[in-house]
Amino acid sequence: MTSINPVLARELKERMRGLWAFVALMVFLGLLTLTVWVVYQGSQFTDSFSFDLERRTRLGRDLFEWVLSIMLVLVLFFVPGLTAGAVAGERERQTLLPLQITLLRPRHILWGKVMASLAYLTLLVVAALPVLAVAYRLGGVTLADTLTGVVAVLAVGVLLAAMVVGISAHARRVQSATLVAYGFVLALTFSSFAAYGVWSLVDSQRGADPTDAPAALLLANPLVFVAEATSGEDIDSGQSPFVPLRQVVRDAWVENSSWFAGDETVNNLMPFGELDGFVEPGLGDVEFVDPAAVDPSPPGWLLSLASLTTLASALFLLGCRRLRTPAERER
Repeated sequence: MTSINPVLARELKERMRGLWAFVALMVFLGLLTLTVWVVYQGSQFTDSFSFDLERRTRLGRDLFEWVLSIMLVLVLFFVPGLTAGAVAGERERQTLLPLQITLLRPRHILWGKVMASLAYLTLLVVAALPVLAVAYRLGGVTLADTLTGVVAVLAVGVLLAAMVVGISAHARRVQSATLVAYGFVLALTFSSFAAYGVWSLVDSQRGADPTDAPAALLLANPLVFVAEATSGEDIDSGQSPFVPLRQVVRDAWVENSSWFAGDETVNNLMPFGELDGFVEPGLGDVEFVDPAAVDPSPPGWLLSLASLTTLASALFLLGCRRLRTPAERER
């Protein structure tokens, strides 16, 4: 029988014995509960004359996506704070050297740190399930949707923890590690949109050709991953923060006819002309372009997950390499 990772066991004991863990849990649940109240009150104000069943179904879907989006934002905020000092704190307290001379390999040390963050993150998500149950009770959300959303948020949490642990392995102080970790999360969240916008702006100045910034620029983004993973069938319905995000991704896909193809491929696949993601074959009815029929590549959420996993693996391996550094550099 394999024993538990000693780093994980120590991290769990230290983390759950402190007051910060319970304060963070209270703040997490408090913000989610406030989100439910605000969304419900806003729906009551704007949809007071709607048919009751239709209004409840739409409210359930909006409430689910609002809670999921706030949960994702809180995960992006909490994980760097919980993980940035994982290795930098050991180095600052001068306890890293004794840890390095044990029989534990560098990957076991870092993996124990990541799993400790994942264990606490799982506690936060499980505690938030009653809040998600409110949306499920209203309708418009299936059990599969709820499970997909929870798993997507957990996946972002563990990948982000692996990235931040890799960053922490190169820092000498907790303050510097925390600053770099939050800067990295900010860049990871918004740099893809900035790159896509700049590329589109530059391309639009080149002449009358359509903007063809690669849609793949948007993939390495946790917001895009969760939005695409929970899109369902009606990607344009509702008033949640994920709706405009999905529309940006879908517009980028339509302009390229895929994630990586250019405008020449669009013209070949859409010989009758393009109209906002629709194909008009002659004078008949307008037909929606099915991405699966036009582009055989994997769906957006899978490509986004692969991009984030690649980045997390690279940073994690760099952190393992840093922990194999001779002891003289740790002084």
